[in-house]
Amino acid sequence: KSNLAEPFAFEGPFEVISAFEVIEHIIDTDRFLISIQKILKSGGYLLISTPNINNLRNRVRVPFGMYPIGIEYKNVIHHVRLHNVACLISHLKEHGLVIRKIFGVQMLPRRFTHTKFPRIYRKKTILI
Repeated sequence: KSNLAEPFAFEGPFEVISAFEVIEHIIDTDRFLISIQKILKSGGYLLISTPNINNLRNRVRVPFGMYPIGIEYKNVIHHVRLHNVACLISHLKEHGLVIRKIFGVQMLPRRFTHTKFPRIYRKKTILI
């Protein structure tokens, strides 16, 4: 167990580090990524996931004046940061991490994914 806002107590190097649904809970994300770099083996993999503030649900909600899903105005589930694809890529590159692959989850109901428009949309849009 470790306080991820502090430098890690783990000794590396590790070939693979996973941080699924973690970064959105950390206030000092720069320190977090620096700590990861210190224990990640050169050429190793960081597997990271986070909610996408630009997900399809929010693209529908926000224009209608509804509050975005995932971000909090009160600290309830402790999301202190939300990213979109461009922001996350920029942040990771800022710390010298090389992006090898990005993919996301399909947010449309399955019955809509077999029509022409969603297939085109899926191929041109990266969702985290």
